[in-house]
Amino acid sequence: NLAADPIVAERFRREAIAVAQLSHPNIVTVYDAVDDDVAGTHRQAVVMQLINGKSLRTLLDEQKKLSPDLTMHIGSYVANALDETAEKLDSMLDRSRAVAADASHHLRTPLAAMRLRLETIADTAGDQETSAQADAALLEVDRLTRRVDQVLAIATAETAADHSGKYGTESPSRASIVGMPPTLSGRV
Repeated sequence: NLAADPIVAERFRREAIAVAQLSHPNIVTVYDAVDDDVAGTHRQAVVMQLINGKSLRTLLDEQKKLSPDLTMHIGSYVANALDETAEKLDSMLDRSRAVAADASHHLRTPLAAMRLRLETIADTAGDQETSAQADAALLEVDRLTRRVDQVLAIATAETAADHSGKYGTESPSRASIVGMPPTLSGRV
């Protein structure tokens, strides 16, 4: 049962939150993700916009084969939605990297100050126990400093990467997409 797996449950929640941030005419709007225990069973669900009309699956089941024109129209709408999704994800990743880099810089100064203070305590301690505790705290400060340096290095490396043109194609403009069948209600 995948719903009982805490890793899968967390991934489900995060994906629902990410999708809820998308706003595009060709993407169904996600309003909420719910997580509840009903009659002893753990359940998760996504609350989504209700779309009237046929699904692509239903259309394919009915027609068995789509005309080239209809396939092009549907493909254009899907490509436009995927392009918008990619742009939004890039923006979300850029913000995440900026937060990681900013947090790293803000953590380095207090860690350096703590290191200096602990070194002073270790050097001037009058007893062996205080000196040993200061040395143990210094090891923890060193571990935290390495972790902050790793986060900063990842954020810096990812931010420096060139994201321009990485998808290789331009999405079709809205003006070039005409005649979407009303049975699909403008959404795929």
